[in-house]
Amino acid sequence: MSRNKTPSHSENVTLICGKGNSVTLPVSANGGEGVISYWQPPDLVIGSVSIDAERFHHPLIKLDFSSMINYKTVNQYSGFFIGIIFQLSRAIDNGPRQPIGTYVYQNEAEIDIGNGEVEPITIGLDIGTSVPFEFTWCECRECSGCLTYYVDIIEFHTDYIANASITNVYLNALAIEQD
Repeated sequence: MSRNKTPSHSENVTLICGKGNSVTLPVSANGGEGVISYWQPPDLVIGSVSIDAERFHHPLIKLDFSSMINYKTVNQYSGFFIGIIFQLSRAIDNGPRQPIGTYVYQNEAEIDIGNGEVEPITIGLDIGTSVPFEFTWCECRECSGCLTYYVDIIEFHTDYIANASITNVYLNALAIEQD
């Protein structure tokens, strides 16, 4: 049995492992007990990756971001809330950053004691949670130069959270020449 082979051609492929930074989020000053925390800029940079696109004419670029979101609730009131907004941005040749994507992590719970009303819990209940958070993003570019991609936390909001952090942060890029 013979197989037809397509002619092979050399493809430009680059895989880059970026930098990731673990960060502790500045939640409320007194350990989260009944205090609502809301935070906006300055942005917290948690990952970056750079691609030298000089050798590409029309690259397809795929980014993979992954992390662990860790938090501990102080759930002696009526539940908890945590919301984190991540922003993906790009800079060309060390120029200004251009936002290109926004991703949201959100989790909450309310305690309902059965009568349809949310009531405080009478005992303190500390719950530690670690959950993966990840996204993938792709684009086709027609440019040369150095492309740097950043993932920032641009906003977060917590209610009844004792502490929160982002760990195990990875941002990787795969670039391949398109025909």
